[in-house]
Amino acid sequence: QISAVQQQSIEKEFEGLVSLAYLQEAQTVFEMILSWHRDIELLLTGGNIDLLANGDYLPILEQAAQRGRNEQFTVVQAAVDDAVLSLKRSTSFSHCLETLLLRVCL
Repeated sequence: QISAVQQQSIEKEFEGLVSLAYLQEAQTVFEMILSWHRDIELLLTGGNIDLLANGDYLPILEQAAQRGRNEQFTVVQAAVDDAVLSLKRSTSFSHCLETLLLRVCL
């Protein structure tokens, strides 16, 4: 049998692990958004399509590039950095993602 202090310590450790896993999953989503915008930027600047991270989606990337509404990569990177910081400060993921997409898409 474990004491109340040990139980509390185990619970805190578990919460920390869950939070870390959650943050890693969110980071994966943010990295996907960054890679998408990087690929569109590459197409807009006439870069080598062999360098696309999402080359299997080339037709969709080309359509997005033709629409011409892609934010500069540095703007997207700043928005992602802000979203990660907000998430680390315990803001909900849905709110962080919504804010990120509004900053990037509007």
